[in-house]
Amino acid sequence: MTSGLEWDEWGASPNSADNDIGALWFFYSKDPITSILERPLTDKPGTSFTYSGGNMVLLAEIIKNATKTDLDEFSERYLFQPLGIDSAHWDQFENGVIDGAGGLDITPRDMAKIGVTFLNKGVWNEKQIISEQWVNKSATSFPGNDGINVPGTDERNTGYSYSWWTKSFSDSGKEINMFYAAGWGGQFIMVTPELNTVIVLTGGNYHDKVRIFNILTNYVIPALN
Repeated sequence: MTSGLEWDEWGASPNSADNDIGALWFFYSKDPITSILERPLTDKPGTSFTYSGGNMVLLAEIIKNATKTDLDEFSERYLFQPLGIDSAHWDQFENGVIDGAGGLDITPRDMAKIGVTFLNKGVWNEKQIISEQWVNKSATSFPGNDGINVPGTDERNTGYSYSWWTKSFSDSGKEINMFYAAGWGGQFIMVTPELNTVIVLTGGNYHDKVRIFNILTNYVIPALN
């Protein structure tokens, strides 16, 4: 999220053409890659956090170019099949480009499988599916990606790493370091190594504030303790 390309995804409703990810679907779905890459460079790459679904769409295309495999095939071969996930579906733009920003549909049980794999340092059924180094990087904020407040949620003072958010908080005097995947409306895969726990939440709260951390700290974590 530090490409430096101009992008505004948090300034308007995702259903609005004023939102850059919405505009990508409404106006540029026939050529989303060109639309993203033609945006002006406003910051030196690597120096400034700007949440951008456009970056994730580009990442999917980078994976395609590097592996000669579309993201859906790549994820099926190297992640979903090893985890026994057989119902995953990726959304696509009009020209077939895969929406790496948030176009993945999977079940809560399959979300939990991904979380457990990350909890176990990339291991599933005694097989290393994801490298431990990648998991460690995913659990640690990228330099400068700290103190982020996500609009429309109660996510405050979070960090961001390799497509995972990071957050630390205290409960009964115990420090808890969490890293989590988050999707619009209340979709979460939360990995809490100190508690040896994965928490999966789903929701469709697309219009009101999502108060996941209120639920987490007031109800879920006390129940675990």
